[in-house]
Amino acid sequence: MRLPMNRTNWLIVASIALAVVGVAFLVWGFSRQSSVLEPQDERTLFIDQKDLSLYANGEFGFSLVYPAAAEVLDPASGAEAFPWRTGANSESGTPTASFHLPAGELRIGVGESEEARRACLTSAPFEQSAGTRTLGETTWQVFIFEQLGMENVRGITSYRVLHGEQCFAIETLLLRADPVAKETADRFDFMLSNFSFAR
Repeated sequence: MRLPMNRTNWLIVASIALAVVGVAFLVWGFSRQSSVLEPQDERTLFIDQKDLSLYANGEFGFSLVYPAAAEVLDPASGAEAFPWRTGANSESGTPTASFHLPAGELRIGVGESEEARRACLTSAPFEQSAGTRTLGETTWQVFIFEQLGMENVRGITSYRVLHGEQCFAIETLLLRADPVAKETADRFDFMLSNFSFAR
């Protein structure tokens, strides 16, 4: 038996349809709320801003943000000298800063000689070219190699660019077998992503 569609019957049908749509939206909303959020990037590193410091070098015109827990060595402040770039003639460049974390070191050097500029973007015999990476607004050449040690292998990644009349080198030295090597590598990646030239 079919009911005539008068005003009352239309209101009943509309109310039932509205109730079904409302329940559907509630179920959908609750399911979204209770679903597990997947991380967008497995390598996302969250660092509290109070745990960060800024290193700025006015002489060579660059800066980077680094974890405040890092030990910073600056040869200009009397710290022990370190190579400006692994495998380069020590007199062809200037070491500017070294940041030490539990499983490694990130260091920055600047080569000013003709020899340093000429060798800047080519791989040494012990290195492999690993393409490019953009840090800030600058594209850097990337080179990788391993340095064998007594107890541990150090993986070294060298980022190099000709900027102005100078060869800039940022190198990460990571003790691969160290239990905190991944955390240190993530912190290095954070530091690299926050490097920029001022001029």
